[in-house]
Amino acid sequence: MQHLTRLDMARGFTLIEMLITLAVIGILGTLAYPSYQDHVVRARRSEAFSALSAVAQAQDRWRAKHTQYASSLTDLGVQSTSSPGRYYQIELQSDASTRHTHYMAIARAVGAQSADSRCAVLRMGQHGRQPLRSASNQRGADSTQECWPN
Repeated sequence: MQHLTRLDMARGFTLIEMLITLAVIGILGTLAYPSYQDHVVRARRSEAFSALSAVAQAQDRWRAKHTQYASSLTDLGVQSTSSPGRYYQIELQSDASTRHTHYMAIARAVGAQSADSRCAVLRMGQHGRQPLRSASNQRGADSTQECWPN
């Protein structure tokens, strides 16, 4: 029977083993982090969808009581022009020359969400009886298909 010395029993990881482990963790981290960031940015978009839907519902309630859509967020009773998490700036566009028969609610990415280059601006509105949804990237190119859920 072989006797183990005290040095053999206390043996741990070598420096090389620790360096290899750290290198593998570093490589996995560099691959996973961009994907994680992309998921966070996409998850925050739901805040814009929710804010735009709230404006659309408020416009429907306004129109039920009036003959036209509201011309400002203040008319609708919206207290803040920011989304709840402050990732989007909300605005309302309405054209008085058309007697407010249509509107467009716009959510612009701000702060940490401005990293969302694909869906920098999200829009939801109504033109007569036709609902409208659109989006554009940071350069202003149309990205509706990519940004709005089906």
